[in-house]
Amino acid sequence: MVSDSGIPCSKIKKAIIDTILMLAGYTYGPLLGLFALGLFTKVNLNDKLVPIICLVAPVVLICSLIILSLFWENIR
Repeated sequence: MVSDSGIPCSKIKKAIIDTILMLAGYTYGPLLGLFALGLFTKVNLNDKLVPIICLVAPVVLICSLIILSLFWENIR
């Protein structure tokens, strides 16, 4: 089956699934990091801050990647 743009539907479905898994990885990464922090250290975390940290961490990561890519282009 082919979509209106001429791209096979299987490729579109695969691209959507890949995007969903990539976005999930950005949010589950900080959550796993906080879990490991609590598992291997004695740091006490405020439970109300965990969702905020898990949402802010990907934003910080993406912003830093954008800034670093711009900086890298200026070096070349």
